[in-house]
Amino acid sequence: MKIFQFLISISLLSYSLNQNQILTKYGHLETYDGLVIFDSNDFGEGDKMYFKLEIYELDYLNYDIEYYYLDSSTFSRISNYHWASYSSSSSYTEGGRRILRKYFNIKKKKSDYGSSTSGRYLAIVFPVYLNDWAYIENTKETKLPTWAIVVIVIVIVLIIAGLIIYFCYRRRKRMQAVTQTNAATVATAAAAANYATQQNLQAQVYHAQANQALAQAQVYQAQAEAQAYQAQAQAQAQAYQAQMNSAQTYPPQNYQAPPNSNDVGYSSKAVM
Repeated sequence: MKIFQFLISISLLSYSLNQNQILTKYGHLETYDGLVIFDSNDFGEGDKMYFKLEIYELDYLNYDIEYYYLDSSTFSRISNYHWASYSSSSSYTEGGRRILRKYFNIKKKKSDYGSSTSGRYLAIVFPVYLNDWAYIENTKETKLPTWAIVVIVIVIVLIIAGLIIYFCYRRRKRMQAVTQTNAATVATAAAAANYATQQNLQAQVYHAQANQALAQAQVYQAQAEAQAYQAQAQAQAQAYQAQMNSAQTYPPQNYQAPPNSNDVGYSSKAVM
């Protein structure tokens, strides 16, 4: 298969150059020639040239890119062909047909020139047969390989997971702080309410004691007044008794009988 493709590329070089099917720097084109001629004059020694290739999935021959250098005047003398592996691949559907998209790069080295003296032109052979459609583009940078994309995706997922865990942890700590603050506030309010209740109870006890003391004072005052009244009454009674006793001890007085009390004809009736 590779030998067959190599013979096809030799037979098509003259045709491609004559038809101006030359891919320029950062350019693109469609072809059915099974290859393309790339003008690498704008790239220096050691530069990497990046390409994107699109072909129909059913036309794909499942081998790598073949390439070699040539001069415009000596294109018929071809030697030192090389192979470039794909850095990544993908596919999409268009017009009901699956299209493969493959990325690859070629490093420009004088050791790869072979019979070419300048290495200006680079023949790139596609993994398709002659007359099969192909789209080729010289890109500014390579498509990331699949493993690099997987690594980037994993890193992004880990970063997102880390951020989620971090924010969940922060939220949990914040909720704990709020809970502790609320608990402290409730405890403070309960302590204040308990203190106020105790103060209220103490005030009630104080008022009750004060009322009790007042009542006792009033009782004592009433008792004192009663005792004073009783003492006064007793003193008055004793004074009265003393007066009575002194009246009974007065000396007898001699009263003279009225004159003519024994005369006959005396009458107790008053004289009219």
